[in-house]
Amino acid sequence: FKVTFLNEKGIEVSSKKESYFFQPVIGGIWKFPITVSKKLLEATKNDVKWWEFSLIFEVSVSNGSLISKIERSSYCSAVQIAIEGTTTKETALQNNFRDIFLSKQHSDVQLRVDNEVFLAHKTILAARSPVFSAMFGQDMSENESGIVDIVDVDGKTLHLFLEYMYTDSVSEIEYDTAKVLFLVADKYQVGSLKEKCSSILVSSLSEKNVCDIIGIADMVNEELLIKSAINFIKAEASRILSSQDWLDWIKEHNNLASEVLCEISLHFVPSSKGVGD
Repeated sequence: FKVTFLNEKGIEVSSKKESYFFQPVIGGIWKFPITVSKKLLEATKNDVKWWEFSLIFEVSVSNGSLISKIERSSYCSAVQIAIEGTTTKETALQNNFRDIFLSKQHSDVQLRVDNEVFLAHKTILAARSPVFSAMFGQDMSENESGIVDIVDVDGKTLHLFLEYMYTDSVSEIEYDTAKVLFLVADKYQVGSLKEKCSSILVSSLSEKNVCDIIGIADMVNEELLIKSAINFIKAEASRILSSQDWLDWIKEHNNLASEVLCEISLHFVPSSKGVGD
């Protein structure tokens, strides 16, 4: 059994491994070593960057007769854990910028998607995104006209994107929205939003969407998300690799599927050592 503790950026902070031989005794209890102590969580509860973290659980089960064969494995995708008694509150500055976002006062640029127009402020967009900064700092048509056409995004997603640009927070979003918002954040180089969406996608991994997620991650070379998706496939290989979803997916993604299968095959290579070695 292995549990890995990740910080809000998805970076491993600590991990512990433990093995346990289950005796046929009623009432036996397996006590796993603590990865992160309650004392540590209490000490960091006033630090915003610790208000969100992830835990990844990896479990391997063997019948005990073979040391080189895994009888069964399971994967639990990362989940966000809230520290008991801690609530995320916006700062006064965030509240002020939210008011600016909602009131649209003194706006000087229009973001246009389909038939909708969103009013915004160049200074804020430029401060949050290197792409907008370059756009408004040069003699581009968008800078002269004050209108920026946003493609491949619907109005709902653009609203959430702008909400994050102004407040550094975003309303609760579901899997489908997170996929699109993830790509928007990558396009406009808003790294913190991209990381937040990546965390949501990891926590949403399932047999039905893992191929979709690994394809999206590959599009923007998001290594942590790719690794999480591959680990999920490893754990559920017997079901995923025989599913119709997987068979349909590899027809359109031959090269990527080959890379995934190569990575997965390393996971199942049997040990060359015998029991007596």
